[in-house]
Amino acid sequence: MHNYNWQLAGHEIQRSKLENDMNTGNLAHAYLFHGPTEVGKFTLAKTFANILQCNEGLCGKCPTCLQINNDCHYDTFALKEDGTSVKIEQVQKIIAKLSTTSQANYKIVMIEDIERLTLPAANCLLKTLEEPGERTIFLLTTNDITNVLDTIKSRSRLLKFAHVSNEELEAYLEERGIPVDEQTERRAKMFAFGSIGKFFRLIKSQDDLNEIKDLYDMLVNLLE
Repeated sequence: MHNYNWQLAGHEIQRSKLENDMNTGNLAHAYLFHGPTEVGKFTLAKTFANILQCNEGLCGKCPTCLQINNDCHYDTFALKEDGTSVKIEQVQKIIAKLSTTSQANYKIVMIEDIERLTLPAANCLLKTLEEPGERTIFLLTTNDITNVLDTIKSRSRLLKFAHVSNEELEAYLEERGIPVDEQTERRAKMFAFGSIGKFFRLIKSQDDLNEIKDLYDMLVNLLE
């Protein structure tokens, strides 16, 4: 059995399930990570892809790890959330790359927030999920699983995500040696509501944190 250094905050149950899939050779051809926004679903998907592609299980130093980290790995493709819908042409372009000769352990496609797919794009993806190529893995995420086609859900292994606890955030900061003063950390946890993405934005930007604190104080005064 192999244990992996995910270098992530929280989601131990989800990580354990993925590790078990790897250790038992029971990988699904498609995973759908669903849960609240900004809790680290896509970050975990990218880390999972890195572990699968790196022969050392995420060494962080080899060309494969560096390429995936810089979004330029030849067999790992991503459609990140950019505020726009995903058109059928974008899905077709990635699927066309799946038929080329693989130079890595797998062909991996990551799509963030698949509820952004137009119906033609979703149907195009579905066709590939029905007949997946050998050693091809889809890592899909969604903030709203009710907006995902039932046929896509039925062809994917579902992993549900929840908000990250304050204790998990504290442990991550301590393990990584990230310097944060006590007041900033306390306020960031208070206003992030378990969203790890929002938490790290707030500890990195005192202006954003102060702005939210001012709004919070204003609301408290109004309610009083």
